[in-house]
Amino acid sequence: MTYQFNLQQPSNIIFGQHTLRRISDFISRTDRIAIVCGSKTLIDNGIFGNFSNVLTPDVKNIQIDSHEPTIDSVNKLTQLLKQDEFDKVIGIGGGSTLDSVKAAAALTKQHPNNDVIAFLEGIGEGRTLEMPSLATILIPTTAGTGTEATKNAVMFSPRHQVKKSLRSTKLFPQLVIIDPCLHVTCNRRTTIHSGMDAITQCFESYISCRATAYSRPLSLHGFKLGVENITRVANDPNDLDARTAMAHSAFNSGIALTNAGLGVAHGISAALGTTAGISHGHACAILLPFAAHLNQTHCLPLFKHLAQSIGLSRPDEITEYLRGLGDSFGIESNFSSLGVGKELVPSIVNRSYGNSMSGNPFIPEPEQLTDALIAYYY
Repeated sequence: MTYQFNLQQPSNIIFGQHTLRRISDFISRTDRIAIVCGSKTLIDNGIFGNFSNVLTPDVKNIQIDSHEPTIDSVNKLTQLLKQDEFDKVIGIGGGSTLDSVKAAAALTKQHPNNDVIAFLEGIGEGRTLEMPSLATILIPTTAGTGTEATKNAVMFSPRHQVKKSLRSTKLFPQLVIIDPCLHVTCNRRTTIHSGMDAITQCFESYISCRATAYSRPLSLHGFKLGVENITRVANDPNDLDARTAMAHSAFNSGIALTNAGLGVAHGISAALGTTAGISHGHACAILLPFAAHLNQTHCLPLFKHLAQSIGLSRPDEITEYLRGLGDSFGIESNFSSLGVGKELVPSIVNRSYGNSMSGNPFIPEPEQLTDALIAYYY
């Protein structure tokens, strides 16, 4: 770890219970607003009506699919936002919704061609975002990806069978409002998978080879908050103190990964998710104990700090503790139960060496990683 760092994060963040009401402080009555929501539950509970009561009269409501974004879905939302001269776009929903909004809001301002494929890492044309994004306000309704605090948006390319990122500081929102009161409608499965994603991001950013003196305390604090509160919130969705702690964990994870990177679990998660047909958070929950197992001997001092933060006495207890946490939620510990046979592992590995993998404490060779996955999951 070096005592130099380049801090990247959103410029305006409001956190806490009942803070949604402060949104009117940041909206002019003359603004033309698009509100993009991916949660049918929130819509059914009247979220659009609540907004309309405190915002400008000139509001357009857009409901999108809450599933993980694809190239086509992002392009479709981009065109919807381009149809009107909006002053601001408000994204409210889980990580997938916010990724869609971040990407589309930025793409609406790019010229001449704003097809997202041209800008994606690894499979695009190498174009970079040149123009500032449409002013964006992000309001997460889950505690997981921390995308409200990151400079990337992840989406799936069916043609390439991979998930890739649109990455630029222009994706940072102008305002983030994190109100844990909005999280209580999140179902148990999503709560668990999202929460395990946040814990994984805190864990991986803490041991990352790119971690800094600024990022590591955020990661460690987020890890502790996540581990100590995920069971509480899974058992009692109305526990606002636990919801608040998980929201804090997720936010820390977003800031930390932006400034420190991730590791092997996130490197593999996209390929495993597309192969098994499971969500990103679910994949991370499965891969977290493997990431701990694989990296333990490479960063024992860091594992000692992680262990101490959650009341364990030895660094070698971390891996089994994290596996036990997953077991308590019924997280699969065998790829076969996902319908993923051994013969598919080399293909998963070959699609795992992207930006996330580069933060791992060491970079395993593909054959080494394949053997390790088979030994651990079969």
